[in-house]
Amino acid sequence: MLVLYHAGLTQASVKVRMTLKEKGVTYESHYLSIPEQHHLTPEYLAINPDGQIPTLIHDGEVITETTVINEYLDDAFPEPPLRPVTPVARARMRRWGQMVDEHLFSAVATLAWHHGIGPILRTKDTTDIDRALERLPLHSKREKWLKASRTGFSQSDLNEARGKIAYVIERMESTLKDHRYLAGSSFSLADINVLSSVQRMPRWVPDLMSETASPRTFAWLQMIMERPAAKATLSVSAEAPRLEPDRGMSGSGTVE
Repeated sequence: MLVLYHAGLTQASVKVRMTLKEKGVTYESHYLSIPEQHHLTPEYLAINPDGQIPTLIHDGEVITETTVINEYLDDAFPEPPLRPVTPVARARMRRWGQMVDEHLFSAVATLAWHHGIGPILRTKDTTDIDRALERLPLHSKREKWLKASRTGFSQSDLNEARGKIAYVIERMESTLKDHRYLAGSSFSLADINVLSSVQRMPRWVPDLMSETASPRTFAWLQMIMERPAAKATLSVSAEAPRLEPDRGMSGSGTVE
């Protein structure tokens, strides 16, 4: 039995949900609302003590961290394969996963929490936020919640996020000059991992990501977005509801 605890349209959850849809695997879906702090309940913390979303449970075994989850899914459900065949292409795939985890994920989260979830948190009672902060086990997560719920992120934080996004887009432009997909000639987890963050860029930073500013990356994005699994994953649905209110940004209201 396969169970996924996720937050719908958040970038971390999109990474795993799209992999499952590419695999055509049936799973039991549990949606957790971040603003409502569903990921900080005692029941969920008993499953994932870090309070991170998503979490995959397969036949009773708990798997966490999105890049790890996606490689696990490719091991457990090998068809269709989502990792390249050659060692070099697999190394490229893992490097793109690393760039998402180290640079792009935090950059997108900063923009989204500043413009999206921050205004929502600031409508809540500060006592509720203080309780949430006490339950967050990771210092980095407490800092993010504290900034989002109190003052928003500084201009320095926002500039740093833009710098990380610009770096990744520049690397994509260079890679896609010689390859159809990020890891080489075949679609892979590299494309899924990057798509989960990059699909927001034309709306959020059009000066960095557009048909004129980054033509190869923009064309890659249009190609990947046409995949049935991408369309299913990124559509607002009962499994992946729109986060309201979506202030300051257009689109799906993704926050994590």
